[in-house]
Amino acid sequence: MTAPAAETALPAAAGAPSFAGIALDATLLVTFATALLFVAGWGYAEQWLASFDLGVIGLGIPSGYFAMYGYWVVTANLWWLVPGAVVVALAPFLRCWPWARRRLQARPWPRFSAETRTATRGAARVLRPGLILLLFWGAYALGRQTADDSFARHEGEGFCTFPAVRVVSKEASMLAKSLPGLPEALAAGQYRLLIQSGGVLALFRADPPDAPVKPQHPSLVVPVAEIAAMELTPVPPGCGPR
Repeated sequence: MTAPAAETALPAAAGAPSFAGIALDATLLVTFATALLFVAGWGYAEQWLASFDLGVIGLGIPSGYFAMYGYWVVTANLWWLVPGAVVVALAPFLRCWPWARRRLQARPWPRFSAETRTATRGAARVLRPGLILLLFWGAYALGRQTADDSFARHEGEGFCTFPAVRVVSKEASMLAKSLPGLPEALAAGQYRLLIQSGGVLALFRADPPDAPVKPQHPSLVVPVAEIAAMELTPVPPGCGPR
């Protein structure tokens, strides 16, 4: 009498959800989304710094910063990324909705042979890597476009969100020998702070928003080891309330 009970218990155990499989799928999904976020952040940083004639590699930016840049890309495009992600996520469950099931059943769908279905599955497996590469390329391109939009917005506002910086170089600094007049310009607060990373200061020069000519933004990378003191002005001159 115990054998049938054991046999009836087997299908229930076999039909139980595999939490290990769900955890693996969730881990892969999080890893894939993190990689896309990192690629988008890299594209943003690369294009943003290129607007100031700077490179990503030479500044020694920590890898965690690219995730932050990717977050900026997502928040800047949240108005269409979220609806698009919801549609893609719900598309596989479309046939489960009653109204969609009725429409699908009422429509005369063509019947494909087993060979055609097998070839379609094979083509899908072949095209899947290309689709993944396309997603990464799209994330990278979206990051670059977001950086261009951000640069145009900040330029129109006179880069008022970037603090003015006064830098006093050391007496034995090589700045005066390599670029005459540069220590005086740095001490006069003519530069803005773009980023401080990897033992260097990335600075750029921004003209006031009401300058009669188009602003120019020559950049400068100063090693922190060459600096004796630094003063930041959160609200640069000409950027206060009017």
